[in-house]
Formats: sequence, C-alpha cells, structure tokens
Amino acid sequence: MAGLTAGLLALAVVGPLTSATAEIAPTVYRTDGVSGQWAGPTTNTVSSPIWDMQVIGNTVYVAGKFLNVVEARGSWPEIPQPFLAAFDATSGEWIDWWRPELDAPVWALDQTADGRLLAAGEFDTVNGQPRGNLVALDARTGEIDPQFNAGVERPWTTAQSVIRDLYRDGDDLYLIGNFSHVNGGPNGLRTQVGKAARVDANNGTPDTVWKPQIQGRSGWGITTSSDGARVHLGGEFSSVNGQPDSKLLATVNATDGVSVPGWDGGPNWSEHPVWPEGGIVYDIGVVGNNLFVAGAEHFWEMRSSTTGASLKLAPSTNDTQSVDVIDGRVYIGCHCDGRGNYSPGKQMRVIDGNTGTELTDITGNLRSGDGGWGTAKAPDGCLWLGGEFWGTTSLKDPPAGLRWVGNFARMCDAAGPQPHNVPSLVRPGDPLPEDLLIQPGDGWRYLSNDTHPAGWTTRAFDDSGWAAGASELGFGDGDEATVVPNAVGGQPITSALFRRSFDVPDPAEVDYLTVDLNVDDGATVWINGVPVVAENMPNGEIGAQTLASQAVWGAAESDFTRYEVPSNMLTAGTNTIAVSVHQNWRTSADLTFDAGLSIGRGTPANPTPTPNIAVAPPVVQGTALVAADANWAYLDDGSDQGTAWVAPGLADGAWAVGPAQLGYGDGDEATVIDEGRTGNGSRAITSYFRHGFDVANPAAFNELALGLLRDDGAIVYLNGTELLRDNMPAGNVAYNTPAADYAWGAGETDYQRYTAPSSLLVPGRNVLAVEVHSANPGSNDISFALTLDGV
Repeated sequence: MAGLTAGLLALAVVGPLTSATAEIAPTVYRTDGVSGQWAGPTTNTVSSPIWDMQVIGNTVYVAGKFLNVVEARGSWPEIPQPFLAAFDATSGEWIDWWRPELDAPVWALDQTADGRLLAAGEFDTVNGQPRGNLVALDARTGEIDPQFNAGVERPWTTAQSVIRDLYRDGDDLYLIGNFSHVNGGPNGLRTQVGKAARVDANNGTPDTVWKPQIQGRSGWGITTSSDGARVHLGGEFSSVNGQPDSKLLATVNATDGVSVPGWDGGPNWSEHPVWPEGGIVYDIGVVGNNLFVAGAEHFWEMRSSTTGASLKLAPSTNDTQSVDVIDGRVYIGCHCDGRGNYSPGKQMRVIDGNTGTELTDITGNLRSGDGGWGTAKAPDGCLWLGGEFWGTTSLKDPPAGLRWVGNFARMCDAAGPQPHNVPSLVRPGDPLPEDLLIQPGDGWRYLSNDTHPAGWTTRAFDDSGWAAGASELGFGDGDEATVVPNAVGGQPITSALFRRSFDVPDPAEVDYLTVDLNVDDGATVWINGVPVVAENMPNGEIGAQTLASQAVWGAAESDFTRYEVPSNMLTAGTNTIAVSVHQNWRTSADLTFDAGLSIGRGTPANPTPTPNIAVAPPVVQGTALVAADANWAYLDDGSDQGTAWVAPGLADGAWAVGPAQLGYGDGDEATVIDEGRTGNGSRAITSYFRHGFDVANPAAFNELALGLLRDDGAIVYLNGTELLRDNMPAGNVAYNTPAADYAWGAGETDYQRYTAPSSLLVPGRNVLAVEVHSANPGSNDISFALTLDGV
C-alpha cells in the first residue's frame, strides 16, 4: 500500500501535481466497479472489499477480497472475478479478458522494474499453480511470470500465512505480514525469517542475511528510507529484534535487519496518549526525511526517517489506513470522520510531503463504509481512490438519480483528464492500430424491417437508402448508441441487416482477417458476398425469418467473440462486410450488434471453419389480402358447429367481431374472446373465426403466402376447402378434438409460414374460415392471427 504508484479508481489530482494549492473539482467520472466479499477463511477482519491497487501503463489493477465486477450502472450482471481485476484508466471499464484466477484474497500489489505485476496476500494457487502468497504476473496477459518464483509459509502452525504489504526498492523486494519461512529463486532456496523478508525482485531468490525478527502479532506496512539505508516496519507487533520502543513501529538497517541504534519508535505521549495502546500501524511511506504513519486508534503522524522523532501528530475521529506517496504529496486513506457520510475529506487526507501541511484541495465527496485503502495516479492526471464506497453526489453526467460507485472512484480536476501517450492494455493478438479496418463503435448502415433484399451481402448492393448510425446498434437494453426499429407492421422483427464498407489497398498483404463480433442472439457475417462467420445459427439457407439456434443472456449479451477468417475474397480498394442479426424467438425484447474488423498477419492461431450457410432466396413481395390486424368474426361459446360453418355463404352476422390478434390468457391480445366454458366448467377446446376479403383478378397471383399464429393448433379453410392444418391430427376433426401437442415458447408467438395455390381464389368475395383448438380443456390460453398475401 505504500508503493509510489499504488493505484485504483479514485480521487483526482491537478495535472502533474506541481501546485500545492490548486483546487480539484468535485467530479467523479463513471467507472465499472467491484462487489461482494470473500466469506472464506481470512486473516483480515477489515470490511473493505478493496485493499490495494497498482497502475502499470494505462491500466489500474485492483486487489482485495471482492468477488465480482459490476458495470458502471451498478446493477446486474455481477460477473465473477474475485480478488484481482484490471480496469482501463481512461474509460474506467473492466478489461474483461484479463482474468487471473486466485483461490483467496490479495492484500498488496507492486511492480518490477520491467513492468511485471507483483501480487501478495493469502492465496495458495494462481491460475491452478501452487504459489505461496506471492506471485509475479505478466501485466499484459495475467499469466504467471515463470522467471519469478518466491513464496512464504508457516509450517509450524495450522494458521494461515499472509503477506500484507510489498515494497520494491530497486532490485530488492521487501515483504511483511505473518510468516516464518520464505523460499524461491531458480534453486528453490528456503530460509527461516521473522514476519519480514527480502527477495530478489527479478527472480524471487530470498536474502539469507537480512532477517529482522518481529515479535508478537503481524506486520502491516513496510518501506525504505530515501537513501535505501534503512527499512521502516509497521504493524500490530509488540517489538522488533526485542528492542524497547519498537512496538507497532520500528526501523532496521538494510544490511542485515539489525535495529538502527537510537531510532525512537515510541509514542508521543504528550500529544496522543492513547497511541500505541491497542493500536495498529496500518501503513507507512517516506518523502525525503519524513516518515508518514497511518493507523488506529486514531491518527496520522509525521516522524523523522533518520531518528524516529515525532514531527507532527494529527488525531483523527476514526482510523487512517493507507499511505501513498505521489509526486511529493502523501495521500492518506481513511474513514476519518465516521461512516455513511457524503462530504469531502471523510475518506482521504492530502498532505504536503515536505512540510506536513494538510491540504484542502480535495473537494469531491463519496459515501463510504470503511473508507479509502489505496490511492493511485493514472497517466491522465486523475487520482483513483479504492476501499469501501457506495455512492457519490458528484458523478459526472449521471443517469437520473444515479449515485452508485463500486467501491472505488475516479476524480479529475476542473480541466478534466489530460492528454497523454500511454497506450491502453491490448489483448494479446489484438491488431496494431494500422491494421484496424473497423472498430467497435463505428457507424453502419442498417435495415430493420424483416426483409433480406436480393444481393444484400454483396459489394455491389446499393444500401444508400438504408438508415445509418453508430454502433452499438439494437434495441431493448438501454446501452445502444443507435436504436433500430423493433417491429414492422405491428409485428416484432426476426432479423436486422447491417453493412459497412472498408478499404484494402493491397489484399496480398493480408494473411487473414479478424472479426470481433458482439451479437444477441445470433448472426451471419459475409465479406463481399462470401460467408465467413455463423454465430449461434443453424446450417443451411439463412433468410429474414431464420431464428438463432438458442437464446443469449447475461455476460454473453455484451461479450465479443473473435473469429479468424480467410481473406481471399478481398479486392484492392473498397470491400463490404454484411451482417444479419437474428432473434432466438420473434418476440424477444432485445437485439444487439457491434463488430470490429482487422488485418491478421502470419498464420491464424485459431482459424474459423467455413460456415455451412447460404443466402435464402428473397421473399417476393406480394399484395396484402389479409393484414395481421384484420377484423375477424368469431364464435367462442364452446358449441359444436359441425362442418357447415366453413361455407362462404354462412350467415355469421350474429358472431362477435374484433381485430387480431384474438384469444385470451397471454395479455398480448387485441381482442380478448370468451373461454367458452362448458357445463362441467372446463374451457372449450375449439374457437371459430371467419374473415371475408375481395379479389378482383385471382389470375394475377401465382400462389398465396400465408402466415399463421396459433396456440395450440388450427385448420384453415379458403372458400370452404381445407387449405392447411397446423399441429392438428389427421382425419376427421370434431369440435372437441384436441390439438396434436401443446404450443409453447416461440411456437406460441411466431407465425408459421405456408404457401398455397392461388387457384382456390374466386373473383369478388372470398372467405377464410379458421378453427383453433387447444391441446387440453385445462389450457389457460389460446392465440390466433393470420396474414395472407397474393404473390
């Protein structure tokens, strides 16, 4: 916690921090967050979900006992990523592919000189490999660095070993906590120590000479003097090396760990007689010759790093608990004046590291529980404060009423985040900027009317009449940059189309293409008319009414999937990518689309098989004869109508009339009909429907296209002749014949598509008659609507 660059989402600072008086605006920038708390065995009773943070490059690494990552809106889904997570320092978004796996909480973070991430805590395994409370990770990938091997243990007790703090000084890495042995290095060297140790920061080899002996309870904080000659130790111990005046705070030399003669670690009784009785030194840090101390009960203090003399002691209403030194300032995390408040200064003290003057230029406010446990500065000049935080009244551009923060916050000065050239973390295998053809968030042309025009996948297709908008495109989730239509003619859409052009000067320089795809539910991707990806889609012909293979939900709705596809269809100059996105069921409440496209170099690591799909012939647009919301005469009294009711000339003037959809029990009906209960109280099996329409010239049509929505089964007659039956048994059907099976899910809401001969039409008046059957008298719903087109 005392590292020079420790970091997490937090309070912001003025540019390069050159002015001690410049005021920081009270603006919290929205970020993702963390939630949950480890309920397993732990050496820590602190309630804060976050214990430390580290900035490497433009990434903020967060450590603690949290269990999940949460989106910036502070709501579901909570995505499991316990104990260690990474966030982009510019966007505040969780880096969802950086996923190390640890089996217990992480207490402390630091970094090696070459930018590897060091993590320490209570864990015994990392990414499935044994690790004794300490690991070095590749900061770019989250994978274990095989060059560093060190760990600690307590072999003479069943109690949990723990490293509570790390501090790197050049090639030396200092550890403090509660452990009795340290091991590591290329040769697996093992040596006994006394709750503090020093290892080689590059490979983990233990130092067998530097061995201060901490008596009593655990160490909590460790740092070195500015010249590296002394090592300062803090914690809840009773003494170090058995020396007097070394309770909770002590200093040893950096040669062999022997106590520095005359160094005064005792309390300043006249100013704060409560300390150190019953207290803890949580953290320490050094600026010049000033040693800053934070702890309980309840203070922060500035001492001489050389002699230990108390230079300033500032009592606090509650605990101070972290010390982070950044550009000559000292940031002390705390719940300084109680919990549960919205006000400045309740979670942080900012100190001039040279004079000990407490500054007042942090004006933002956070509502906290245990307050701040770590501070870091990002390359854009903003500060990140992490610990236990629930809300803020200073959120920049919030949705109405939103005050949520996820246990850390990022604040910037009045000028906002500053420009910098530190790149964000790039997923291994991601394209270089010069190889990007299309990025997520770019604009696309789209057609969302449930039609797939002829040639829509090809480069030559004219999409100039389509609408255009930035991605993410879709509807129903609330996070879309462009909302596309979700229905046509009052009916929900099954699919939507998206197209975009891109330029490739020389296709010979492209070894393969990488497609990054985020869709809900399924999609097909075509480049210059060639199919390259089918995600969650069936094989065969793909048309406007083709459904995705299964529903997508949770994190899968927002995750991108990567595909490595051939590039042999590219042409020099302008090329086109075309995407169809399909619902799993017609009445799905949401649809999502975003994509990226980039040039691949060399041999693809995971080439995508060629999908077995083809473009379905476009549906010929015909003449609407019966609309989906047409009026129908209906009989719903449970009576036996025999067979005469289908005749065109039947006098149905006494029947009730209403627009489709007709039925009961689902809540989506335009006309609610009666259940037709019989004498024994059961519902009627069959309901009857009739509709007349006029055709001037039947010879103008080659065939009829019919769409039938039915729950459960139906038989359709045209001019007294049976046209089709759907989900009904063969043979004679009576008024009490049940449907062949129950309709459920998409079968209740989707239109079944049929073609029929137009020869059944007559000039003038034509009549459709439909009987809808339930599968059981106990069924609690029926549904009916029908469309008819002449083509």
